[in-house]
Amino acid sequence: PGIMILVVCNKMVAPPPPPPVAALGDPLDVMERGLSPSARLGALAAPEEESQPRWLERQYGRVRMLEERDDAEREMQGKSHDDISRRITTLLEEARVAFMKGSEYGESLLLYTKALAMTRRLGDDQVIHATCLHNIASCLHHMDEMMEAQEWYARAIALFRAQAPGGRLSRMISGDINSRRIDFSESRMKMAAEGRMPGAAFLDSHGTERQPTNV
Repeated sequence: PGIMILVVCNKMVAPPPPPPVAALGDPLDVMERGLSPSARLGALAAPEEESQPRWLERQYGRVRMLEERDDAEREMQGKSHDDISRRITTLLEEARVAFMKGSEYGESLLLYTKALAMTRRLGDDQVIHATCLHNIASCLHHMDEMMEAQEWYARAIALFRAQAPGGRLSRMISGDINSRRIDFSESRMKMAAEGRMPGAAFLDSHGTERQPTNV
């Protein structure tokens, strides 16, 4: 379910904290279970509160994400850990470039989805896993998919919170990067809950907020 903003006496109340990551389940598996069984055949009927074109667009987008997951599974067959790691690095760079163009969020979303599927399979870098979740949320947010963006932000936040704190030297040099990631994701989730589009700022690998440059 989406993360809702409660309205009490006309005052906005902050959304509740995300549940533990284990309680959320794998996001792509959850998406697949919630998808209409006829979605892949295109035989869809929009709910009363949503127009048919908008409903079809959203369902098609979900199918495309699941197809990227399935394609990632096929691509990883017979590949070594190092081969998959290098492929993830390539996918993340391609997704970043597409995102920074400011007009290819759909393409960036699919690339991050494929990277997520591969990262999940390796299971040895939870920071990259959480970052993929956040970046998928950001793509959906920029595409005006507010409810879905909140769900993906919640998963990213839960996984960031599950990370062990960095070493003392790392914290002395860079500060608590993970806390900054959580704060940034929470601020974006709040924007999505309020129906506001995100700005262009992003966090770099050191947890520093930056503005995009030409790619």
